[in-house]
Amino acid sequence: MNKIKPVEIALEMEKDGLKFYLESAAKASNKLIKDLLISLAKDEEEHYNSFLIIYDSFKKNNNWPDNIEIKANHDSKTIFKKYANENRKKIKKAKYEMDIVKTALEIEKKSFEFYKEISEEIKENNIKMFFKKLAEIENEHYELLDNTFNYLNNPTEWFVKEEKPIFEGQ
Repeated sequence: MNKIKPVEIALEMEKDGLKFYLESAAKASNKLIKDLLISLAKDEEEHYNSFLIIYDSFKKNNNWPDNIEIKANHDSKTIFKKYANENRKKIKKAKYEMDIVKTALEIEKKSFEFYKEISEEIKENNIKMFFKKLAEIENEHYELLDNTFNYLNNPTEWFVKEEKPIFEGQ
């Protein structure tokens, strides 16, 4: 397998994701969505920068760089939980924000599928593990966005599901 082609594709995907999240955050009126998108943009920027290092290494040395890691930004989860707990009664659902989340779900799903496929095709363990970790992070983003969508779409149902209340007399 040509190892530089997935890196070139990933650079474009991460750049497009970063642009989408920043532009959408600038237009969003819902604080949860705005903060969440900015947090996701930080992840996309970190991923993009990692792929730039990898790309440069391939161009200069024709190999994968040593000690390249990919990390998950857990600010997104914190932002969501904090917002959900603080704003139980003030949830605003706007069509624009729902559309943003739907688009973001598609972006994360495509990224996950791409990185998972690459991780399964690559033979070298360090490269395989890098793409596998990236697929896991994209899947976490998807789950967070899905949770956000469900929260905005039906907050009452979301709180019942998340808090798993015990109904008396049943």
